[in-house]
Amino acid sequence: MAPRLGLGHDSASSFHASKGYSIPPTKTKEEIEMAKATLPKVLALDSKTCTVEEIVDAMKVTGGVIIRNAVSHDALDLIESHEKTFATSKPQIMNTVCFSINPGAHAQPLHRDDWCYQVVAQKADRYPDDLQRDTGIGWFVAGKDATFENGATRFIPGSHLWEHGREPDDNLVSYAELKRGDAFMMFASCYHGGGANTTKDQERLLFSCFMTRGWLRQEENQYISFTREETLAMDKDVQKIAGYQLSEPFLGWVKSTDPMVVLDPSAGVGNKDLFQKEDSFAKTAQPA
Repeated sequence: MAPRLGLGHDSASSFHASKGYSIPPTKTKEEIEMAKATLPKVLALDSKTCTVEEIVDAMKVTGGVIIRNAVSHDALDLIESHEKTFATSKPQIMNTVCFSINPGAHAQPLHRDDWCYQVVAQKADRYPDDLQRDTGIGWFVAGKDATFENGATRFIPGSHLWEHGREPDDNLVSYAELKRGDAFMMFASCYHGGGANTTKDQERLLFSCFMTRGWLRQEENQYISFTREETLAMDKDVQKIAGYQLSEPFLGWVKSTDPMVVLDPSAGVGNKDLFQKEDSFAKTAQPA
């Protein structure tokens, strides 16, 4: 075997006959003290004065060594008082749609918007407290009144708790009838679909935006849908939720830094980790 590693016996296991006691069994206190007297003394070295060679020599003799003043009290205080830092993956735009449904339009088939994420949902009796069941949430704002007649959004209440295999039933739908300026919020896992516009002269106008988790791919590709010039014209907050920000700690980086640098080189170059505050990062940022 490998006698230099202490495996000189025939078995590859770590069994050794000396297991079960650390010194030969003795019958009297005097014999125990005599056995201890044969053991090497454990040294205590001062970190300020000892050398690496002294530490190695002591380890070779005793197998262990005490290092006095190895870590300063100030450093220990810093460790004990260190505030925990948590990585945050902020939400991002999943898709943006303007629905302009004119007279004569047919009803949209009932569907779930999380299908694009290959979700195979399990049945749930109640929504989990950790809010981790859904991939996204939708926000529909009425640009004009949305009524049953002009095709208000149909949705099945409670279907966000259904299992993947349960088919939607139009007999179970409710209608999100809205006045201009009203909004309807909905989980991406809820079965829904636009209604039929049976009017002769009414447009159903809805402005829709779905948000998804920062670590998921966006349904609508925000980086190709808009030109650089169009993106630069957006507010910085909009640029961020469109995807030009890190999903902490470091998902989505560009040139080892925040993707915002693509739009604004003054945002900084280099590593910005989750322990670095925004203001301190900005102070150290250099133009690309």
